[in-house]
Amino acid sequence: RLAEEEAAAEEERQRLEEERLAEQARLAEEEALADAERQRLEKERLAEEVRLAEEEAATEEERQRLEEKRLAEEARLAEEEAAAEAERQRLEEERLAEGAKIAEEKAAAEEERQRLEEERLAEEAKIAEEEAAAETERQRLEEERLAEEARLAEEEAAAEEERQRLEEERLA
Repeated sequence: RLAEEEAAAEEERQRLEEERLAEQARLAEEEALADAERQRLEKERLAEEVRLAEEEAATEEERQRLEEKRLAEEARLAEEEAAAEAERQRLEEERLAEGAKIAEEKAAAEEERQRLEEERLAEEAKIAEEEAAAETERQRLEEERLAEEARLAEEEAAAEEERQRLEEERLA
């Protein structure tokens, strides 16, 4: 009877040992999965950061292009205004020499100068709007990047928490 009890006890001990080893293997597997998930999230976060940085760089490039376009347009309009002003002065001198006919030409030149001034102001307003839109887009991308970072950080924290829980469970 004692031999049977000892055999049963030995059998129970082996069963418990096998169960412990199986539990260890299961926990190790869960830890490996949690670690793989953490690495995947880290790669995803880095890829997202790179994508957003590229979009921000493209937005900045667009802003610079619009700024250069605005400056070039201003220079062109300033040249046209200077030319119109030179023409006005020439007509002024001619008017002094020739009378009423020249005065009409001067008025036309003044009208042209005003038209160019209005065109310049309208062009500046349009470019300012485009610059504002580019700045708004840059800010939106910045906010999106920060939100994405926060989301990935939360996921990483959750994955880390899960890893620690499994570690504690394994130790227990």
